[in-house]
Formats: sequence, C-alpha cells, structure tokens
Amino acid sequence: MDNQQIRNFYLSKEHVPTPETDRLIAGGYMQKSDGYIEYAKECGVEPAQYWHLIHSWSDRSADHEQFRWPIQCGELYVWMAEVAGVSGVGEVVDAMLQAPDDRKRGNKLAYHTLFDKIAKRVEGATR
Repeated sequence: MDNQQIRNFYLSKEHVPTPETDRLIAGGYMQKSDGYIEYAKECGVEPAQYWHLIHSWSDRSADHEQFRWPIQCGELYVWMAEVAGVSGVGEVVDAMLQAPDDRKRGNKLAYHTLFDKIAKRVEGATR
C-alpha cells in the first residue's frame, strides 16, 4: 500500500465517525509527545489521526513510498481500519485498553491484527 493509494482512499474521509478510535484515545491510549505530535505543534494544529496520516505522513512522503511498520502508532492503525470498515476493530481496542500505557504491545497488536486488512481494503479500492 503506497502513499498514492492511501491518499486516494483516505483523503475524503476526514469526518467519518470513528467511535472505536475515540474510545481508545479516551481510554488513555495515545501518543503524548514526539513524532507527529511535535510536528503538529510546529504547524500550530491540533493533532488528529486524519491529520497524522494525510498531513504528517502523506504530504511529506513520495507518491510511491510504502506505508509500513516503521509507523508505530496503534491509534493510527485503529483509525485507518475503522474508517476502512474492516472487521475486528472493537476487539483490538478492547485488548489495547487492557494496558493503555503499554504502547509497544498495543502498537504491535494493532499492526499485526489490522494492517493486512487495511491494505487489502485500500489496495482493492484503488485498483
């Protein structure tokens, strides 16, 4: 799944309701500093997952750059999956909220459970 496919799929989805993502973040699972949070502060905007994907990552990446694991933000994977309508998002959120301060575990869980489903949806919609 490359940047162009990501943009084609997600660009119009800024205002899609994401109750599972909201529940995850309200439960205390969120990046508190560094990465896209610092970039949002530099840009003077309130960070959100749409902004993280489209502006922090996509706008600053080449069209054919691959979206893959070095992006270690579980709440972004949850948001992407929820917006894409993939199955299992609620169960992943439940598991992540069992230990909201263990971001390493939660990020890996979100990635390993949701990434392939996200890629299948995005790549299928943009062929």
